[in-house]
Amino acid sequence: MIRKLEDMTVRKKLIYLSTAVLILMAGMIVIFWTGFNRINGNSAVVVSLEREAMYLQMLLRGLTEYVVTEGTVAEPVELAKESIKKFDETYRELDAALNGSDAHEDLAKVLPQWKSVKDEAEYFIKITDIGPGNDAAMQRFGAMSSKADALLKEVQSLGKKVGKLSDSNKTVIAGAIGGGVFFVILSVNFILVILFRSITRPIDRAVGIVKRLAEGDLTVRIDSEAR
Repeated sequence: MIRKLEDMTVRKKLIYLSTAVLILMAGMIVIFWTGFNRINGNSAVVVSLEREAMYLQMLLRGLTEYVVTEGTVAEPVELAKESIKKFDETYRELDAALNGSDAHEDLAKVLPQWKSVKDEAEYFIKITDIGPGNDAAMQRFGAMSSKADALLKEVQSLGKKVGKLSDSNKTVIAGAIGGGVFFVILSVNFILVILFRSITRPIDRAVGIVKRLAEGDLTVRIDSEAR
């Protein structure tokens, strides 16, 4: 390879060097862009799971206020309905974002629990004679609250899992980028050394020939094809 470089013109050598550097830089850009998209996607999923947990807490708050006010105030019902709507919307977003990933299986386990909580909540807010005197309704409220609490823990656990996965990806990608930068620097330096030697060797030979001619050595042969 070095011999071939020596036979090239300086212009060709510079072209090869520029091409090699561009290829290495393009590889680095691909690695960085892929890593950025993955980290950004995981971060968005973590935020969505935090929103899901918030909507569950809002639902529990709305149902609790519905019981406390004995169904005489409309705001708790509206809060519960809005929480159900937002949870459904965010779940669909998560289902699309996690499709094909390991965390998608964990998300799928949440759906049956959510359907159970949702059905209970929608039934509960239709009860008109709500209050401490309605034992059946209070028992139903207690069972539904327990299910919602269990679901909340499941969502929070999934959020932590995706968060750890995101942190792990950050570490791996940071290592890959760091290794890539080191490789680029090492490769460029290696190419520069080869290029420098391929340029200086012919010059050194020419200087040696001139010195020998100056000393009166007429047996020196000059390679007319040397570049």
